Amino acid sequence: MTASQDPSVVARCPYAAVGVAVGVLLVLVVATRFIEVLFTVYALLHHPRYRERYDGNLKRHLSHLPYAPDFGAFVDAGEQLADLHVGYEDAEPDPLDEKETGQLEWRVEKMRWRQNKPAGKPDGLVFVAESKTPDGEGVAVGHEQRQGLAA
Repeated sequence: MTASQDPSVVARCPYAAVGVAVGVLLVLVVATRFIEVLFTVYALLHHPRYRERYDGNLKRHLSHLPYAPDFGAFVDAGEQLADLHVGYEDAEPDPLDEKETGQLEWRVEKMRWRQNKPAGKPDGLVFVAESKTPDGEGVAVGHEQRQGLAA
């Protein structure tokens, strides 16, 4: 049995118990600070100004992580954002307002680009067929979604 495993050593040496307590406290502080730093980095990576400033670099590799001016606010924002991204499956869905239109149309309609009126060119928005939407109205869907860190 080693000295660290022998309870009588801790009883004889008052500083041994303090050392163990300080070690446990240090581990907790480091773990807590690590999580806070992780949430801060998560908030920074999703901040619109950060993405705009480092857009070119983010396509290739992680860019410079600046010092967060209000560390606590970034920790809170990163924690809320992480909860949102991790717990999205548990969120309550929005109520769906369905309207009966009578006869169902099962024919597949091709999605088309909306034409920009003055130029007569597609403007980057897609129109979804009106008969395929829950409320029976056409929906313009943005086609600007980007994947990865540069999103």
